[in-house]
Amino acid sequence: MMAGLWRSYQALMSRYPWRVQIVTAGSLVGVGDVISQQLIERRGLAHHNVQRTAKMMSIGFFFVGPVIGSWYKVLDRLVVGGTKSAAMKKMLLDQVKDVFPFFFFFILFPHYYYHFLFLFFFLFLYFYYLFFFLFLFFLFLFFLYYYYFLFLYYYYYYCYFLFLYYYYYCYFLFLYYYYYCYFLFLYYYYYCYFLFLYYYYYCYFLFLYYYYYC
Repeated sequence: MMAGLWRSYQALMSRYPWRVQIVTAGSLVGVGDVISQQLIERRGLAHHNVQRTAKMMSIGFFFVGPVIGSWYKVLDRLVVGGTKSAAMKKMLLDQVKDVFPFFFFFILFPHYYYHFLFLFFFLFLYFYYLFFFLFLFFLFLFFLYYYYFLFLYYYYYYCYFLFLYYYYYCYFLFLYYYYYCYFLFLYYYYYCYFLFLYYYYYCYFLFLYYYYYC
């Protein structure tokens, strides 16, 4: 059963990595706070601090999941490889990254940690949706110009081939009627010519016949 659940989780992680990471981070942080209150602090269900659990889960959902998940993706691009030296480099970069926010938030400003956290969260949402809408805007422009040039391309060649069609159609039609009239003219010309010769020689021989006979 556990193997089946693990395979289902891996399938969801490969299909929806961003969402599954966020849900996993928030759920683990919430479960960790519940274990801390019930097993370590032994508060009991009656004295359980639900607000603290909700705050911890919000940190997991809105900070640990998206921010840390994105950081590890950036880390995989900065340090490429699966060797021991690459793992050590990733660990050092990750630890150096955690020193500065820990120092500023926990040591210098312990009472303003949540203020910085929510400020960072809203800034993250702002830039996330800003880039998202910019992406949609440029995608819209891309498809707009793509279909515009596609329309111009097909319309140009449609008119071009239509012009060629009617041009050669009229050209061959002109040739057809030209040669038709030409051969018709020749036919009637030689027909009348030979008819004239026939009657001419017929009358000529008839005249000679009656002339010599009479």
